[in-house]
Amino acid sequence: MLTRYVLTLRACGDCYIPKSHGVFARAVFLNLLLHIDPILAQKVHAAKNYKPVAVAQLSGGGKYEDEIFVAENRLVTWEISGL
Repeated sequence: MLTRYVLTLRACGDCYIPKSHGVFARAVFLNLLLHIDPILAQKVHAAKNYKPVAVAQLSGGGKYEDEIFVAENRLVTWEISGL
């Protein structure tokens, strides 16, 4: 079953995030999953042949050459999809 989550986040201060931030997004997702279902989090983390989770790029910030700028109090979204 395909599952999709959209996280709405508010920046607590001005920040720059690397455009290539998939590793960070995946870590956030796994940390959230760890609190909900530790066994599933371990299975997703340990998957070798495929990654059952896809995390879309942060949406809502200003895009620059290598970074995304998010101003304080700005709302941004992360979309997470998985099997």
